Amino acid sequence: MQPDDTDHLVNNQSIVHVPDGNDDHITTSENNRKVRVATTGVAFHTRLSEYFTNPGDDQPIIMADILTNEGAAFDRSTGQFTCPVSGVYVFFITAVSFQDKHIQIGLLKNGHNIESLVNGNSGYWGSASNMVIVHAQEGDHIWPQVDGQIHDMGTLLDRYYTTFSGFLLYKS
Repeated sequence: MQPDDTDHLVNNQSIVHVPDGNDDHITTSENNRKVRVATTGVAFHTRLSEYFTNPGDDQPIIMADILTNEGAAFDRSTGQFTCPVSGVYVFFITAVSFQDKHIQIGLLKNGHNIESLVNGNSGYWGSASNMVIVHAQEGDHIWPQVDGQIHDMGTLLDRYYTTFSGFLLYKS
């Protein structure tokens, strides 16, 4: 079998769409093993639109500067990503704090912490990143927020380098 315009090559094996009409499943032509992939675009990348200053305890960190929002699942006004389908998602958060400023950030799913990062440095800018792979249901909300009372006051986070991103790895 020769690949055509709709086929894909994975590890030098020809991949063809399963003829069940579901574009989220493909199979190899050699052993008919089904591999689940997302073919609909669900991805976002955002960053702070202004410096993050004088936060309250457990305050959401709203990143309103949207650089990518495939699937329109990120809400600029709330800073939350709403999962449009059930599946496995990958989320990234990166924070850059100003000199001598410290903050702990939680990444929440429906109000429960699924990942954290601690950011800060004495005498220098601080930088921290984290990633999580999580199963989520359609309608689940994911967002970053200040983790409790663990934060300084003043201007804490830089607007261009503090980002929140994610994408659908596969539907379930």
